[in-house]
Amino acid sequence: MVLLHIVHLKFNEGVTDEQIADHFKNDARLKERMPDLVEDWKARPNVTLQTRAECNQGMQWVVLVWVKDQKALADYLVHPEHVEVTKIQAPMLHSKIVSDVEL
Repeated sequence: MVLLHIVHLKFNEGVTDEQIADHFKNDARLKERMPDLVEDWKARPNVTLQTRAECNQGMQWVVLVWVKDQKALADYLVHPEHVEVTKIQAPMLHSKIVSDVEL
């Protein structure tokens, strides 16, 4: 069963929208980095950041990653390319929330 890996991201103060967009365009490239595991992925800004601030904990961006099944998710999480993206992203991040759902 296909899984959707959902990551909500809150970036550090001072990280610009341009830096974030550049990170997702040039650094992340998840499907390109891991075509055997990532079926698709999207990174988008939270469009209700201000209007639903009482419930979104300031999470500015959402990353959605589709993988084939739980084994693919487990492989994805420890894949060297995913680890590299996480390391690149870490200095920019204030916090994140992760969840996974079966589709």
